[in-house]
Amino acid sequence: MLNTKTQKLPAQSAVFQTVPTERSHPNAVLRFHEALNVIEGRDNVHTKHLHAARHAVEHHLAETTDAEEKATSHYYLLRILLAERIFRENPRAAKLYHQMHAAFRTVEKSYLQEYRDANNKLEREVIKKQLGAFYQLVDGYLRSLEVIYEEKGLHGAHERVHEDKMRFRRRSAKFDGRHLRHAGHLFLEHTSRYGHSFSRWGVTVAIFILLFAGIFAVLDYLNPVGMFDMIATFNPFDYVYFSIVSFTTVGYGDIVPITNLEKLLSGVEALLGYLMLGVFITLIQKRL
Repeated sequence: MLNTKTQKLPAQSAVFQTVPTERSHPNAVLRFHEALNVIEGRDNVHTKHLHAARHAVEHHLAETTDAEEKATSHYYLLRILLAERIFRENPRAAKLYHQMHAAFRTVEKSYLQEYRDANNKLEREVIKKQLGAFYQLVDGYLRSLEVIYEEKGLHGAHERVHEDKMRFRRRSAKFDGRHLRHAGHLFLEHTSRYGHSFSRWGVTVAIFILLFAGIFAVLDYLNPVGMFDMIATFNPFDYVYFSIVSFTTVGYGDIVPITNLEKLLSGVEALLGYLMLGVFITLIQKRL
């Protein structure tokens, strides 16, 4: 469950420091934060309570001008919709999700722009903490939706929210200067769409194999003595063959690297092969 404090979103200039004043709409049965308690299950949830909660959130969404609160309102309206007996993601649920995601992206870009425009280190530190809290909030919302979609068997929506969650984590890592984690996210995103695309994985493997085959061909052309000079019946496909053998770490031994550079490149390709094998196992697990 999400922390109650992270749901009381103030204006962007003072995020997580003050609680916004709630205006009670004359037709609203519940106040906005009372509605959130109903949606999160902290009150005894009945159908009429959910209807009242939706009414309160919709009025709050209509009244607020803060993008962060709009995104949060879209999130809770989606939670209400998903609490109903739905067996597929209907157009309204998809629209609410996309509105929520677009609003969070707008807020994120706004924070980043404020950080770039900050005049001093102290101001940057404050914005950095605010953005860090924002990333934690978004991550919590997306993880909750991920669980709900999985429980309902909405696999397409589950994949989408997982990918969006990982992209927010990637941008968070980049902003915080965690370069290795950011590089890992980039690798997973571009090689398999975070473990969701067999076709992207296959294309990436083919690119790696052909790329290293081309490098070995260039080295063979430049070096007077190389590993391919030892083959009695050489043909150009041997470059691809050796690349496949190195990538899959089979190592038949009929062609072996001789120079230090050849040995280094063969080792790097073998490590890439291990990484791609791990990605492939993840792809299989996600399909089981």
